[in-house]
Amino acid sequence: MDSLKLTYKLAAQAAYAAGESADNQEKLTSWIRANCKYRPDTEIYLVLGVGSALADIEAQAQEYLGQIDRIFKQPRMVALVTAHNAKRRI
Repeated sequence: MDSLKLTYKLAAQAAYAAGESADNQEKLTSWIRANCKYRPDTEIYLVLGVGSALADIEAQAQEYLGQIDRIFKQPRMVALVTAHNAKRRI
């Protein structure tokens, strides 16, 4: 595993242990600002990377393989993805 991906995963594990959720970007960003050291111009990448890793951890806690597996196995999410793809074909 490359060091950047490992950094995202470790930060996501700490955020998950602190009760943070990938569903609330503002709260996650505040947590990252308070708990991580990084260059200010890289914040968006950190939020995206940690948020994605956190979404995987949350999905795995619900016994899915990861966030993509969770999306395609939840009927509501499948309907949204299908509707979005149908609009793109028009």
